[in-house]
Amino acid sequence: MFRFISNSVYFICPAILFIGLFVSFKMRPKLLFLNYCKIALISVFAIIVAYLLKYGVQRPRPFKNHQDISQLMEAGNFSFPSGHTLIAFTIAFGLYFCFQKKYLLIPIFVWAFAVAYSRIILGVHYPSDIIASIVIAYMLNIVFFKYIFQQEWFKNTTIKI
Repeated sequence: MFRFISNSVYFICPAILFIGLFVSFKMRPKLLFLNYCKIALISVFAIIVAYLLKYGVQRPRPFKNHQDISQLMEAGNFSFPSGHTLIAFTIAFGLYFCFQKKYLLIPIFVWAFAVAYSRIILGVHYPSDIIASIVIAYMLNIVFFKYIFQQEWFKNTTIKI
């Protein structure tokens, strides 16, 4: 079950973005389409940040440092940060900043916390990797929504749909 939850990032995150972009494109509400474009942009940036930190910090996986931790899932070379957790929470915080609807946010945050928890249970991340990933996801959303998306050059950008 935890492997499935962990791997759900590979299909749930793209599904949220593609379905949101497709529905907003078909329905033609410009603001909805723009919000999903913003979340997609932050998600791409989060993936880049995750890889830069992973190969910059090069923290070994928990199962490599501690014999009492079992590796229950295949994992890459390095532990910090948790890419699965980072992208799940980037999407969750992005949806929060765009929509703030409880019926949408409760399930997405429950899912994101389940992904984070599964990474620890599977022995591929330390709790500090998970906490740092959540903080990084939140900070990326803050930087983009409070600063970058508020710039005049971004506000004056028009998207023709």
